Amino acid sequence: MKDIGIVGLPQSGKTTLFNALTRVGAPAGGAAGKASVAAVPVPDPRVDVLAELERSRKRVFAQARFVDVAGLSVGAPGGGLAAQALGALRAAAWEPEDRRVLRNFAPLTLKPALAVLNVGEEAAGEAAELAERAEATLGLPTVALAAALEAEAAELAPGEAAALLAEYGVKRGGLDQVVGAAWRLLDLVTFLTTGEDESRAWEVRKGATAPEAAGRIHSDLQRGFIRAEVVGYDELVAAGGWDAAKAKGLLRAEGKSYVVREGDVLHVRFNV
Repeated sequence: MKDIGIVGLPQSGKTTLFNALTRVGAPAGGAAGKASVAAVPVPDPRVDVLAELERSRKRVFAQARFVDVAGLSVGAPGGGLAAQALGALRAAAWEPEDRRVLRNFAPLTLKPALAVLNVGEEAAGEAAELAERAEATLGLPTVALAAALEAEAAELAPGEAAALLAEYGVKRGGLDQVVGAAWRLLDLVTFLTTGEDESRAWEVRKGATAPEAAGRIHSDLQRGFIRAEVVGYDELVAAGGWDAAKAKGLLRAEGKSYVVREGDVLHVRFNV
């Protein structure tokens, strides 16, 4: 599970964004200056498609944990930092030796950063263009969305939420956009497993080998890895399921050096 912190000055809409992404309904300003935390499933329609094909009893999505960081201003509950101090931290340039020493403290300023532009409802339909312009100015990966509108939609049933957002020209929900941008920023890919027990999405770093991906499922699978049977998601769906793909010779036997790709569907063979 990956942690995504929402950091910003008061009145910037960060708690509204947190509620839009998590459907938690946290109070603005946090609870007595404490951070609000919630884990949510990462939207991935491929899991649903595989579950239908394999008649899986369970559907499990990758998860992201959002943290609404409270108190980044003078006078905020629990203390905080002034806007000037935040600006200085954002511009800090660390030498390689400094970074090596500071890495153990995990400071926010050394973590990958994604800008989220909070726009009004009237600009929701042109959010993509606004994000592109802002990204060129900020020099950071940027997503633009109407947090208040997204939070309102989060209180509705999925179908009603999609209809509301469509009225404002929004084609992709905020959670899908933010997580997608975060996954790209962190260089993550998603592979899948499927069967009668469950269909599931797993995140792994880009460039990971098949044994590393097996380790995401269970450490025993990585230790005793023999090979992985692999087929691309699109090929599997077109074939009509795992057994059909196997019958058509679409499954590939890949060894320890195989690099997992986005959308791979894996079945791991192992011996402990």
